[in-house]
Amino acid sequence: SAADPTLPLDAWGPRIADGDLEQAERHEQTRRAIEICGRCPILDACRTYANTETPEGLLAEPDGIWGGQTSLERHRALIGRRTAQPVSDVQIAEAGSEPKRRLLAALARETDEELVAYRAGMDVRTANWHRSALCSLLGLDKETATRQQLLDFARHHDLLPANVRIVPDGRWPVVAAPTTDG
Repeated sequence: SAADPTLPLDAWGPRIADGDLEQAERHEQTRRAIEICGRCPILDACRTYANTETPEGLLAEPDGIWGGQTSLERHRALIGRRTAQPVSDVQIAEAGSEPKRRLLAALARETDEELVAYRAGMDVRTANWHRSALCSLLGLDKETATRQQLLDFARHHDLLPANVRIVPDGRWPVVAAPTTDG
């Protein structure tokens, strides 16, 4: 919020009282808050966290703006994940290509995108493209899926051997398919 001191802190919070602002002003505050999120260095981590499902099947952050997304966008993504089509054999075969298997093995060992690319024998851009393609092939949302979810799906579909040790993300979930444009 330091990027725009004229924007109130509650612009990112849940809308509790609908009548406190005019609709146009509410929409403008939301737009400005999302614009500021777009310049935030932890946008991907914030978005991943907010879209993480709790053990009860709810969103970690059901209200407010998180990671440049409104609560409605996050809920629509959750519904989309729940109603996604099953993964076909053709998609599994394509996800099992040699470059994608190398990337999955590297992704299990590393959380840093540059180290993942190095271990997979690719440049960062190619590695991120393969990560994005894997998310699509396995029916995961590229914007909200976590690294752990991608690796769990890969293990479930026998794309990653069960004996491969997965390095934990740490305190915050790592995004599955980071964008290369920052």
